[in-house]
Amino acid sequence: MFSRKFWWLLVISWCVLIFLLTALPSFTATQTGAVLKHATELPTAQAISVNEILRKCAHVTLFGILAVLLYMATGLNIRFAWILATLYGASDELHQLFVPGRGSSWWDVGFDSLGAFLLLGIVILVKRSKLLTRLSA
Repeated sequence: MFSRKFWWLLVISWCVLIFLLTALPSFTATQTGAVLKHATELPTAQAISVNEILRKCAHVTLFGILAVLLYMATGLNIRFAWILATLYGASDELHQLFVPGRGSSWWDVGFDSLGAFLLLGIVILVKRSKLLTRLSA
């Protein structure tokens, strides 16, 4: 399997990707909403709602993946992986306070933490099902 150094390299790369995405003015809610409205021709109210849902799904996905990478990098320590992913989510929201056109929200940290929790839960369920399969064979 891969070494922990490999997993830490992936963690750092993923954190850099998140940082760069949240530093781009083109990924503000206003910008993504305008692109969505133009691409789908939805009425403004619906475009705003869909944009908000997509942005929260992005939080869940990005930080869920980060948590799984942290889980592998920390030697399968699920609590530490969840805590680190949540803390990085909080630091990213702090970072966004200094990006023109971006805002910061504790709700977003909650979605980051939820994503970490959900994907780590899926990893644990998959591991348990594999273990149960081996035990029953």
